[in-house]
Amino acid sequence: MATIARLYDFETDSANNVPISSSKVDAEFDQIINLLSGASAFDTVLKGQIVIEDTDADTKIQVEESADEDKIRIDIEGVETAIFGDGANEAILELNNDGTGYGLYLHQDGVLAANKYALFITSTVAQTNAELVKFSLTNSSSNQRLFYISNDGTASSLRIDHNNSSSSAQVFYIYNAGTGNSIEDDSGAHLTAAGVWTDASEGELKTNFKEEKVLDKIRRIAVKKYQYKKFRKDGGKKEWRGEVFPEWHFSPVAEDFHRVFGLGDGKGISAKSLAGIALQGIKELLEKVEKIEQWIKKIEQVKEWKAK
Repeated sequence: MATIARLYDFETDSANNVPISSSKVDAEFDQIINLLSGASAFDTVLKGQIVIEDTDADTKIQVEESADEDKIRIDIEGVETAIFGDGANEAILELNNDGTGYGLYLHQDGVLAANKYALFITSTVAQTNAELVKFSLTNSSSNQRLFYISNDGTASSLRIDHNNSSSSAQVFYIYNAGTGNSIEDDSGAHLTAAGVWTDASEGELKTNFKEEKVLDKIRRIAVKKYQYKKFRKDGGKKEWRGEVFPEWHFSPVAEDFHRVFGLGDGKGISAKSLAGIALQGIKELLEKVEKIEQWIKKIEQVKEWKAK
């Protein structure tokens, strides 16, 4: 039977916990199975180290590089690519990649069952640190994306659920110390580092321009102060929990806005459309004011003529 691994057996002086001898054993498949299953064991294996390696010793699995290290190391082609720790003072799993390939690659071909994921991170222990991070990405390299999502499917590329209704923490938080935009859409719309949202609005993006009179339509639409309802997760209007968000707002409702102006879909109102209607309304009022001013000027001229 062919040798598939080489195991180093370090014997120790148990009183002083130091190695007193070592031997190298070429292990065959059945021997490794017996060792791992407990059917056989080293007589006095140093608690500091067990090594399984290939014939040229550049790929190996090493248990405890030093005494009581509590780590398992994996070397591939002479490079330490993975380290398993106890999670107390170091990572449970540390991956090191000096090459040009993937650092971590998950390939999910099967159809996942409900509430199953290719990668799942969870914690059920109450933490005293409110800012404790469950998942963190850091990058000190220039010209490299920190996080990238590519989706050829029909479901959402990114979904965030915040299910604690009593929490006042942010669902999504951005801090930008640079001068670039914090959010940028392919259309050109963006959120600046100063916190200013800018719509994409250049003429090259638009077509089918039409003039529209709005002043008479503005009279027909109700504008009221209101609060938003809180709904259950994935729920509809029938699942309103009877609670409201504390902020007050002032605008028409989307149904009326769509009916009167023919804009939107009856479900939401674009801030761009509100601003455009307000500007057009101001322009139409200015036209009326100019006509009134001209009429007043003529009346004053008549009065001056009569006074002579």
